[in-house]
Formats: sequence, C-alpha cells, structure tokens
Amino acid sequence: MPAARQNPFAVSAPVADQWELGWTAPGAATTPAAVAGLGLRWLPATAPGTAAGALRAAGAAGANVEIPFAAPARLDGADWWYRCRFAGAPAAAGEHLSLVFDGLATVADVFLNGVPILHSENMFVRTDVDVTTRLATQNELLIRFHALDGLLAAKRPRPRWRAPMVENQQLRWFRTTLLGRTPGWSPPAPPVGPWRPITLLRQRGFELGEIDLCPTIAGDVGTVALSLALQPIAGAGTGGAIDGARLIVTGPDGVAREAALDVRAAAGEGASSAAAVTLAIAGAVRIAGAARWWPHTHGAQPLYDARVVVTAGGAELTIDLGKIGFRTVTLANAGGDFALSINEMPVFCRGACWTPTDVFTLNASAESLRDTLGAVRAAGMNMVRVCGPMAYETDAFYDLCDELGILVWQDFMFANMDYPQDPAFVAGVQVEAQQNLRRWQPRPSLAVLCGDSEGEQQAAMWGAARATWDRPLFRQTLPAAARAICPDVPYWPSSASGGAFPHQPSEGTTSYYGVGAYRRPLEDARRSDVRFASECLAFANIPDDPMLATLTGGAPARAHTPAWKAGVPRDLGAGWDFDDVRDHYLALLFGVDPATLRSNDPERYLALGRVVTGEVMAAAFAEWRRPGSTCRGALVWFLRDLVPGAGWGLLDAAGRPKAAYHFVRRALQPLALVFSDEGLNGTVLHAVNESATAWQGQLRLTLHRDGEVPVGDGAAPVTVPARGALSLPSAALLEGFRDTTSAYHFGPADHDLAVARLVSASGDVVAEAFFFPTGRARPLEAELGLEASARALSDGDFALVVRSRRFAQAVAVDVPGFVADDNYFHVAPGGSRQVRLRRAGATGDPRGQVQALNARAPTRIALAATS
Repeated sequence: MPAARQNPFAVSAPVADQWELGWTAPGAATTPAAVAGLGLRWLPATAPGTAAGALRAAGAAGANVEIPFAAPARLDGADWWYRCRFAGAPAAAGEHLSLVFDGLATVADVFLNGVPILHSENMFVRTDVDVTTRLATQNELLIRFHALDGLLAAKRPRPRWRAPMVENQQLRWFRTTLLGRTPGWSPPAPPVGPWRPITLLRQRGFELGEIDLCPTIAGDVGTVALSLALQPIAGAGTGGAIDGARLIVTGPDGVAREAALDVRAAAGEGASSAAAVTLAIAGAVRIAGAARWWPHTHGAQPLYDARVVVTAGGAELTIDLGKIGFRTVTLANAGGDFALSINEMPVFCRGACWTPTDVFTLNASAESLRDTLGAVRAAGMNMVRVCGPMAYETDAFYDLCDELGILVWQDFMFANMDYPQDPAFVAGVQVEAQQNLRRWQPRPSLAVLCGDSEGEQQAAMWGAARATWDRPLFRQTLPAAARAICPDVPYWPSSASGGAFPHQPSEGTTSYYGVGAYRRPLEDARRSDVRFASECLAFANIPDDPMLATLTGGAPARAHTPAWKAGVPRDLGAGWDFDDVRDHYLALLFGVDPATLRSNDPERYLALGRVVTGEVMAAAFAEWRRPGSTCRGALVWFLRDLVPGAGWGLLDAAGRPKAAYHFVRRALQPLALVFSDEGLNGTVLHAVNESATAWQGQLRLTLHRDGEVPVGDGAAPVTVPARGALSLPSAALLEGFRDTTSAYHFGPADHDLAVARLVSASGDVVAEAFFFPTGRARPLEAELGLEASARALSDGDFALVVRSRRFAQAVAVDVPGFVADDNYFHVAPGGSRQVRLRRAGATGDPRGQVQALNARAPTRIALAATS
C-alpha cells in the first residue's frame, strides 16, 4: 500500500539502534541455543544494512576481520547471524504489536527470545509478524541468513536456457538480486542481511490495512479515488466504529478540496465478533482545473497533498497519504512502434539505467539520492530505468523523481534467467508485485512497468525454442497484477521485446549495442532504425584523476594494470572487455593506435579515451533526436559506477560527472541544436524545443579552416514551435555550394569545422553545435590563444570564462575543491564559454587549470579582479 506518512493509530520505530553480526559455516548452527554455544565473534552492524556493509565498516575501523571460509568474497558461502537486544513494553488493552521486516536478503529464519517467528525466502517482500503476546521486558531478536551457495546446490530442474552473466543458473529459484552475483560487472558483495528497516509497530484502536490511492485526470478535471480498510482492535474501547471520514486534497495553490467518504462495516469470513469486522472506507475528490504533472523537460511538477481525516469519539485523526500528481501515460506500439506520451504529448524519453549509490548496503543517504537525481535532471535526462538485475528502490527515490520531474521505467526484479512456473514461486511473486505496485500506485513519475530485463532476448540468443520466449509469468501473472493496481501505467513484458526476434532494434524495445559493444560504425544508430533503446551505449568511461587515484594510491594511473581492470566491466565468456570497445572507437574517431598510444603516452591515451566515449554518445543522441528519426527514447546503461574505475557509468562511483556525462548533457537539453550528416545532401541543422512556448531567435552558421580562419557564414531568423522541432539544410544559410560533409572529393576540403548557434533576441547563445567534416582528430598545438579567468559571484561560487583565438577542443576544467557545471566543452574560434564553478570542499579562491585536447600544455586560471 502507499506508505501512510502519518498514521494516527500507530507508532513505529526501529526495533534497535545497535546490532551485531556474526557468521558460521553453513548449517553449523540452526537455533539460538546452538549459535550461542559456538562462541562467535560479533561485529557491530546496522539495520537496515548488509554483511558486506558491516565488513567494510569494520575494515575501515581497523578491525582484524577473519572470515572462516575459503574466500572472503564468498559472502554467499556462510551463514550470517544478526542479533539485537531491545526493551519491550507489554501491549495495553486495545493495542496490537508487530515486528515489521521490510526486506530480508535472502533466505532467513527469525527468532524472538529463542522462539522461531518467521521464515522468509523473498528479499523483496515486507512481512508483519504479530508479537502482541510475545514481547518481554527485555528481548533478543536473532536472524539467521542461510548460506545461499548451499541452497543453490540442491537438485532442481535444469533451465531451458542459460544466462552467461549469472554465476549460478539456479539463482532463478530464489527471489534475490543479481547484484554481487554477476562477476563481469558487479563487485563480489551480494547483499546478505536486513537490507531494509526492521521496526516495531504499536497500533492502537485500529489497524490500518491496505490503501488504494488512484489519481486520474480527464480534460482539466482530476479525480482522486481512495479506498482503505480499518480493522478495530479488540479491547480498544472504540466500539469498532468511527463517526465519519473525509478525503482532503490540497493543491500547490494551497486550496483544499474535500469529500465525505463512505464508511461500511464488512465482517470478514467466519467473523464472530466485532473485533473481526473491517471498516471499508471509500470515496473520491474531484478537482476542476487540476494542474498536470510533466517531466521536467516539458513542464512543471505540481504535486498535491492527500490526507484522510477520521472522526472517532469526537476527535479528528489524520492519516497523511503523502503527495500525488495528475498526468496521463499512453503507449503507442502499433506497427512495432514504442512511443510514450505524457498528457497526450509524445515525449522523447532519454536518460540512464539507475544503479544503487551504495552497492554494498543498497541504502542511499538522502544527500546522495538528491545529488544523483539532481545530476540526472541537470543533464536534460527525463527518465531513469530501475533494472531487473538490481533492487527495488526506496520511497525516498520515487519521492524525488516525482519532485524533480523524472520519469521512471520500472522493471520487476527479474533478469535473463528462465524463472520457474512452480505454484509456490508464482504465489510469492504475486505478493511481491502487489506490495510494490501499491507503493508506486499514486506516483506521477511512474511511466512504464516492465516484466523483466532481457529475459526474452536471452532465450532467443541461447537458441531456445520460440515458444519459450513468451513466458506466463511475464505475459499473464505480472500484467494482471499491474492492471489491477496501476491500470493507468503501460505494462511491457521484457526490456527487449517485439519484432521477429526480441532484441530487434526496429520494433518494440531493444538493448541497443550496435554503436558500442558490437563495434558498428556511428551510422548504425540510424541504419538499425532503433525504436526505443531500453539500454544502450555501454562504454568503459574513464573517470577523472581523483577517482583514478583511488585505484593507484595516488600514483599515475595506467590502463591494463590489475587494479584498473578490476573496475572494467566485461561479458563473461567474451574474449574482450569494454576497454576494447572504447579503444575501437578511439581508433575510429581519432585515428590512433590505442595500444601504441597507451604504451608510449599514457596521459594522452587517458585524455583521448575520456573524450571519445562522450563524442560517440553525443553523436548517437543527435541522430535519435532529429525530427526524422524513428527513435522514441534511449537509456544509457549505467548512470553511475558501482565501483571505482572505468565502468559503464556516466558518473563515477562517488557520483562525480565523467567527461561522457557532459557530452550527453549538452545533447539532451530541452532546447537543443544538432547536426546530421546527410551525405551528398550536406549537413542539416535540427533545432528541438520541448517547452510549452515557441522559441524565436536566429540560427547562425560559420565555417572555419585550419581551426581559425572563417571561410563562410550565414544566418536566418527561425521559430522553433512549442514542443516541436525545426530542420534546416546548412546550404540554405550559405551563399553558393559548399561541400559541408566533405563528400564530393573534388579537391581538398575548404573547411574542417562548422559551428552552429541558436542566438536569442538579446544576443545570448542558447544552444551550440559543432561538426567536423574531415574528422575529429586535431593536431596538438603549442599555442591556441586560450585564456581562462574566474570571478567571484555573490553566492560564493565563481564564474569561469574560457576564451580562445583558435578552436579549442574538449576543454577540461581542473579546479580542486570545485565542480564545473559544464566541462570537456569545445570553444569556437574567437569564441568563449562561461561556466559556474561550484564549491565542493574548497574554502579559498579557485586554483587550477584548463586543458584543451588539442593543446600541448594546460592554461592556468587567472583570478579576475572584483569591482
């Protein structure tokens, strides 16, 4: 159910502040008495938390941790025991006490005061255990987490196909995450332990049951439909009745609308007392002129507060249901299309696949969540995908997506494997799905519900019979649950689905790695006719020096060392890794031999390697955003690295942007300008405007030779329609014929750089695009005429202005203690760029440098005098 932010009938608190963790060989103890007799060494732990997190903390504190089995990384090879002691107060008359377990990873036995109270086999479900008559004045809670390795060894039917990325195919029988169990790309730290909170819930008078909260909108009329259940607690003195209830919805304008709710008593099956009677409360509020919620690229994010006021015994009690929003989501998939519309407006969905900000604990701080999702919004991304190999996110994550205007593609936690149709397994999945669907139900950010990640694709690629691709779990069970609880959200069976084979780019959705792992030319982004890339553009993106220093202890970073390779993802069984993919495009775009460059000039290798993946991603997104493209969306496979190194992330493991992030950010802004190479037709300029108002200004184009000399220019007034686009051939802006794509070869190219700008009526450059008709490779130059100066701003940040006489390529800003809003940007000949330097630990003035990719030496940043 949607979590009640305030429940007047209940008090909830963590069961304990201090926990301890111990471990044994598998099966060495199965009861509290047996584990007490082993004399275990106990380490400090937390709940929520994991064994990996506790061991990491112990190591950081200098504890001498010795794990009594062969490989310390095999967390699945031991039984892990968590314990805490807590004071209890007996239940008073009319009270009901529960221990609430929001998530136990993965197969767990729970003992209270030596007595078993719960056996759990699904890390993704919440379980409430009645302890009304079981608490003592002092209590001990003990949880055994079984060694998963031993459970996986049990004989079970073989799968119909294999998932090579997964270390053990029998994981398909267990409802747990694949994180830590995919050696090619996640660290060997599978989550084991109480990864979600354990609380003591004391309910008084009534128990609050399931809540269904469904906001819908038609025209400008919003409707909030509510149903909830209250179960009177025997002996509460309420008589099992309430005097009335109201649903109140308050808009962002502060105006409250309310409606009386219908309250009916419905005796449960076999009920013989008033205590067994459930009060069913239902009704709806209608709001004329309701404000619609939009992804941030297209509009505002008005949110409404919803609450129920219950009157009982003359007192008014408020159930706070949190924030909701009004929007419609529709999916057009006729003819192989996959096009999402929000509020009847087609939206190009772009962003990245979400990764936990702390893979060791799966619990993110509020600060890291806001910073990471803030980076998503700043990059012009309007969607994140919570992927099947990961874990369901917290309510705080979805709250922020609602607030920031970020759409969520939500997988159920299934990936690649041939999951069983065993009745008990399916029944557990139904509980898991229903609990999470109710949690997501009123959220405007929820845009797609997806059965699994790459399951159909894996079956097809393995050679399994076509009849096995459509699995009942994802074609019947999960869509039925989704329709029942979230009927307004489109359901899709798998992240790669549709077409003659599931991952066919030109139909439905696909994991698109034509440009990327399959090393196709950049033109393949168009040639493959991509409709919707649910994941794409995976590269070993090189982070900046501060992150690389963590791999080397501060020594100069060198690729291909063991420490480097530990952070580079790979597909198990492949004879290559994603360093090789990056190096392929390094040779293609910059005309260098990566192996020779890496050996002879490692610093140059890193500089080019950082930039090349950003250039490739930006080129793909430019192709997909042009008006003539069939692509309706693309999500980069990973937002953030799981571990330090050259991982898939656009952000490094500490959440800092890599070069690729900045290239993508510039390509994805709501008002954007991109070139496309149309061969003998020349280049075409495409302006995209996603705002609700038309943009008017001037489109300017300049051609340069030798990185400086202007050899042609033109301009035209343009109007880019609201939530629309404009395409204009470069030739329309130029006098006479110019070979803008260097396609005709009648002689040497007369220019090597084209710069296009959208310029507002006030003269501001609001978007800029660069095209390199003879290629991106530029010679190193001793003198570009590059200058950089910083001036203080009133809020304590600084404005950095970079100017250059000649073309400056991919200018990298390096200012310790500061973060630049933009980085690795081009500066046009005779042009300038201004970026904000935000403080990130620095207390003094910025001291640093800028380095152009085509400059032999960096340029120091001067501090401008303040007036």
